[in-house]
Amino acid sequence: MAATWRSLCAAALLAGAVLPALAVELPRIHPGQWEVMTVLPGGEPFVHRECLADTFLSGSATSRTPENAGCTDRGVRQKGTTYTRELRCTTADGKTEIRRSQWTVKSAIYLINKSERTVHGKTEPIAQVELVRAGDCPAPSPKK
Repeated sequence: MAATWRSLCAAALLAGAVLPALAVELPRIHPGQWEVMTVLPGGEPFVHRECLADTFLSGSATSRTPENAGCTDRGVRQKGTTYTRELRCTTADGKTEIRRSQWTVKSAIYLINKSERTVHGKTEPIAQVELVRAGDCPAPSPKK
């Protein structure tokens, strides 16, 4: 079954790809049209374009989701232009899962995110997402 771009991005973002504004102030992105390439483990890269506001990396872009209901947010750490968030979660079967998401800001128009999870000492990738600003958002089409 082919996944849509929305389900691919949702999987990556819900896995912890978007960082909340906690103790560390995250950089704002330039609003506009961004080319988003998502790669899930064992999958082919999926590329689409989307108009994003400068709040994409802000805390307003995240909320408590059902996927994160049993999780404790360990906060955001910054080292240079890399921001790492870690969630410690208890799964439905009582196992502890650690979800890590790492954003690297290459420039004001280029960001990379890598997400992974660790269960019973085994770490596996969740997704890699690259975002490159492609220009301004197209003007809305006139309604007919």
